[in-house]
Amino acid sequence: MRAFVKPAMALSAVAIAAVALAGCSGSGSSGSSDSGGGLTIGFINGSTDDFGVCLQNGVQETADAAGDTVKVLNSNHDAAEEVSNVQDMIDQGVDVIILQSIDSDSLGTAVTDAADAGIPLFITSSVPDDPSAVLGVATSDIAGIGADAGGFVADDAAGAAVTVGIVAGAPGYYSDTEVGGFTGALPSTATVVSTQPNYTFDQAGAQSAAATILQTNPDVDYIFALTEVMAAGVATAVADAGSDAKIVTVNGTDDGLAAVEDGTYAATVSNSAYELGQIAVTNSIALLADPSDSSIDHIATVPYLLITKDNIADATPYCSAAS
Repeated sequence: MRAFVKPAMALSAVAIAAVALAGCSGSGSSGSSDSGGGLTIGFINGSTDDFGVCLQNGVQETADAAGDTVKVLNSNHDAAEEVSNVQDMIDQGVDVIILQSIDSDSLGTAVTDAADAGIPLFITSSVPDDPSAVLGVATSDIAGIGADAGGFVADDAAGAAVTVGIVAGAPGYYSDTEVGGFTGALPSTATVVSTQPNYTFDQAGAQSAAATILQTNPDVDYIFALTEVMAAGVATAVADAGSDAKIVTVNGTDDGLAAVEDGTYAATVSNSAYELGQIAVTNSIALLADPSDSSIDHIATVPYLLITKDNIADATPYCSAAS
């Protein structure tokens, strides 16, 4: 069976080979028309960072297991490139496009262009204004993930008055939603003393943003970093400042879990990019076969879990199939 009946169930519905692919860097195409499958899937990635690589692993390996072909393009955080990539996949005549959109405007253009061309479009991470206009959606509860991180601060502070710094991303849906979920779950005794944007979402930018927070708030109790790549930069800034700030973040990568285990991070929220890609392909195949299949969630949500030292073993693998 190729479909996930419920997104939160164990991922045993399709046999996945847990092998690293040489093409997981986010560029080029993979597979071939004589690989034994009938579908050609056009996957448009949004980045070449850990998230993008692991998302692509999930897409590629799930398609391989189903015997389908994957063609890959990458928009590299460029909205104009995303629009161009969608048109490229349309011109190549793929059977379905799976799109990791990076911008709400380019997403709207993609929905329109794919519909005009008669090519089904499946969206990951974002929900279009009119979900009925696309084949399906696989997304993360970004606000809920942020809320779990904020809930950790609430529980850990245990009623004490605490201060919090936030290293956000560039203003936009993803950063704003996750940060909003985080701040909304903070207790009334927590004060956000500084929010610094990291427009490039990278480690160096996060280190600089955290250093700014620490310069003006040397005794800050917690720093929330939007991703574990950014948290690594925050950790460097915290160490350089000799700070005792507890770092809370999101992803659940192997490096992130190791940082939780050794105490570098106080907590992370496990949210598998691989599983997102896995669900996108599996549900695309099922909905192409039967768009009215009521056992498939039209908007599927990837499970997530707050991880501390106490439950590291419960984290879903970020970049490979769950065993």
